[in-house]
Amino acid sequence: MTAAWSLSAAQRDETARRVASNLFTMGFTKGLPISDDQALEAAISFEEKAYTAASVAATTTTGNRPLSETTKAYSRKLSEQVIELIKAGGIVAAASQDPQQCSGEELDLFGSRDFLTESSAKQALAPLLARGSSIRKVRLSTKSFGRDAATVAASALANVSATLTDVDISDIIAGDCGYWPCTACEQGRVYVPTLHSPRC
Repeated sequence: MTAAWSLSAAQRDETARRVASNLFTMGFTKGLPISDDQALEAAISFEEKAYTAASVAATTTTGNRPLSETTKAYSRKLSEQVIELIKAGGIVAAASQDPQQCSGEELDLFGSRDFLTESSAKQALAPLLARGSSIRKVRLSTKSFGRDAATVAASALANVSATLTDVDISDIIAGDCGYWPCTACEQGRVYVPTLHSPRC
């Protein structure tokens, strides 16, 4: 049986630093406003998202994917994010999650397709996690969640279960369907118990 895919903290740190170095060099070559600190901050964020996505995709319903396949997916996700940032003109803020739109009773995360990590999910769902929150309507469309992020989402939804009446989770699985089956399964296992009462 294929061993589970993972990287050590040292390997992940080294990867982030190499991505930061490449990002800074690419930005400098193109005359883009990316400082060393900004490049490192973006690289750390990119690596976290890529690692979370790869970790989820590494496991299938029948076992583990080949290590080389998962490593390629990890590298591809890193490259995609770097390219997106360069195409955006080196504006580091463009690499972050879309700011949530919260009107007091409604939270809308619709926007660019992002794969949320535990930390980014906590940030995006902060209005739901706040003590005393009375949000009634939530839209999670275009966002996908790793296992840890899905747990955060479930906790956030449970926190407002007394007032929640409408949850839109359409289109939350991004990417090729054959590549993300376990992501969908994991999300479903976490969300379903939480969403049994609201109209969604």
